[in-house]
Amino acid sequence: MKEREARGVVVDICPQCSGLWIDWFDGELVTVASNAGRIPPGASASEAGSGDCPKCHVVLTETRYQDTGPAVLRCGECAGAFVAREALDELISIGPPVERGPEPPSRWSQLIEQLKSWLGG
Repeated sequence: MKEREARGVVVDICPQCSGLWIDWFDGELVTVASNAGRIPPGASASEAGSGDCPKCHVVLTETRYQDTGPAVLRCGECAGAFVAREALDELISIGPPVERGPEPPSRWSQLIEQLKSWLGG
């Protein structure tokens, strides 16, 4: 794996297949992948590595990003993710998650607050 600086985090790029390894603590997958920038295609997937976690050396498990997105390989030990080159552009095209403000209080919470104010509590 070759390290690349990606706006405050270091990601690892597979020199054979140009896949991207993202450690769990680096941040949200789409954001980190987007920050890593475009990575030129490497060798074919048939020349890819073993399919083991580069940190823990356990077999990675295929999952879908947010259940419907591109396939990523996750480590069950360290929660890192390997994004194959074929899935990287699709992941980046999703765009970073939209940050929302705090949720407004529910009607139930508003009712409880109103009752507390009436009862002096």
